Amino acid sequence: MEISLNKPTGIKIKGKNASAVVTPEKIAVENYQITGPGEYEISGIDVIGLAGGVFRLRVDGVSVGCLTRKLTDDEKSRLGTINIVILPAGIELDAGLEASYVLPQGEPEEVAKFAKSLGAENITPAPKLVTTPEKLPETTTVVVLK
Repeated sequence: MEISLNKPTGIKIKGKNASAVVTPEKIAVENYQITGPGEYEISGIDVIGLAGGVFRLRVDGVSVGCLTRKLTDDEKSRLGTINIVILPAGIELDAGLEASYVLPQGEPEEVAKFAKSLGAENITPAPKLVTTPEKLPETTTVVVLK
């Protein structure tokens, strides 16, 4: 699975068989638009949508949480394990989320401050994140996409 920026406001998540583009308002998987709550399976990508623009995608065995706000305990339970969290810098990262990767989004100053609050320093922006279930790190790693 590969995650990269899809400028100007989206993130592209590319799997072996399909791709999704995530924006703050919706997810597009192939030609299907997901804008709200529900459970979906499109071209091998499983999506759970919650109110307020919160989504969890499972692509090639890796779960990606696209968050717009802090989650309730019930929402964390409904989404299940999240390997990669994508969220706006400045939103408090839920203690119960033990993600392998955190991908903060926003202005460079906000992202740097957020990354530092997570204990990450001297982050070099990367053009993409490529991973598989077997390659997920044991400790949380902050990745800034450029």
